[in-house]
Amino acid sequence: MKNIIYALFVALTFFSACSYQSTPKTNSVPQQAATTFNMVTASQISAVEGEKIYTAKCGKCHDLKKTTDYTVKEWQPIMNRMANKAKLSADEKANVMAFVTNGAKLGK
Repeated sequence: MKNIIYALFVALTFFSACSYQSTPKTNSVPQQAATTFNMVTASQISAVEGEKIYTAKCGKCHDLKKTTDYTVKEWQPIMNRMANKAKLSADEKANVMAFVTNGAKLGK
């Protein structure tokens, strides 16, 4: 998973560097689509960082749960409770939440 996200990041960086033009395109991608695409990439990067934090900080005190053990709804109170115990910053908590919810099981 990490390698795929890293490869996507490298590819996006490469293609964005190669697509520079001095004159504006008349048929460019709408701003909303471009923004959504960037947000997905940022979310993926956040999840990768979250996995590192999850492994390092959460794994210090107990065995790590699989992300698929819980639904997104079930992860939320777990993260709220455990983030304080692990002394996670707001950014760290958001990254870990991105990681666990990215792989969470489907359910209500």
